[in-house]
Amino acid sequence: MWRSTTSVGNRFVLGLAAALAVGCSAPAPEEFVHTGEVQGTTYTIRYWGADSVPQSRFQEAFDVVDAAVNLWDSTSCLSVLHGLPADSALACPDGDAVLDALWPLCDSLHAISGGRFDPTVGPLVQFWRADDLEEEGLDAVRAHVGWTKGLARWSEGALRRTSSDVLLDFNAIAQGHTVDLVLDVLQHAGVANAMVEIGGEVRCIGGNPSGEPWRIGIERPDSDAASGRIFEAVVPVDNRAVCTSGSYRKFREVDGKRLSHAIDPLTGRPVEHGLLSVTVAARTAAIGDGLATALLVAGLPQALSLVEACQQAHPEWGVAALFIEADGTGYRHSATSGWGEGLEWTEKP
Repeated sequence: MWRSTTSVGNRFVLGLAAALAVGCSAPAPEEFVHTGEVQGTTYTIRYWGADSVPQSRFQEAFDVVDAAVNLWDSTSCLSVLHGLPADSALACPDGDAVLDALWPLCDSLHAISGGRFDPTVGPLVQFWRADDLEEEGLDAVRAHVGWTKGLARWSEGALRRTSSDVLLDFNAIAQGHTVDLVLDVLQHAGVANAMVEIGGEVRCIGGNPSGEPWRIGIERPDSDAASGRIFEAVVPVDNRAVCTSGSYRKFREVDGKRLSHAIDPLTGRPVEHGLLSVTVAARTAAIGDGLATALLVAGLPQALSLVEACQQAHPEWGVAALFIEADGTGYRHSATSGWGEGLEWTEKP
């Protein structure tokens, strides 16, 4: 999930570092760590090997995703497309590999989620973020949302949209895809043990310096970086990704009513249920990132049914999910199958 540090009130604003690596032993002698800022958040690349991988290789992965779908970059393919007249064909030579990978995955995520994952949600994001919000205009905006309506397409190396009101938004999956590309760089360099984290989206291969599986801490909704992070659970990560989507820090208030950043494409409105945080384990960070968004939108108990559907229809995705929901003045947590025996709750359910 993409986040900007330039504004508030939408899904991609605040850095939700809901999954952080914990429990690692002393670093091995051949440990290499790269840190910095990218896509409006921070990243950590930690790995072990005989030689360091050049930072330029990681930057290439960052740049190719930015070139394709970064809405905060005025030169990206999506930003340029949104400035063109309807039915214009836009080639994307610097980001075609990204769109080739993301478009079919979006098809699958949209289908399995019953439409709750939808990259055409852009008009709704803008609508609910507007300072002069007038709900009477919602139906008109919803007409320009719907992944299966043919409103936009990527074919033969070109992006097209049917109307200038159609706005594509891949923020719910792009950051996860970036994690995957960085991990690809490491694996091509012969790295067997690594952890990549961008804005709380994590993917691991191999194990930590002690040869043990990676373990990732899942933050409680009331955790605060200033006073110290509090973990609700610690989950094992064995050659897969762990991605979190949450609504407890990202909202706006309009006329005294709190509006979540999570928007349901099916209703066109911010969600109003009590599900605060969803953490998804999956084979890739792109899958985990997109599914975490869809499950947060769905809420419980629908999210449980969606996970079961994913496990049956796409066993190769390796999906498991963990939920934290509001329960009066506290929290209640639950988890699906698929985590293995290493899942540990730090608080009683």
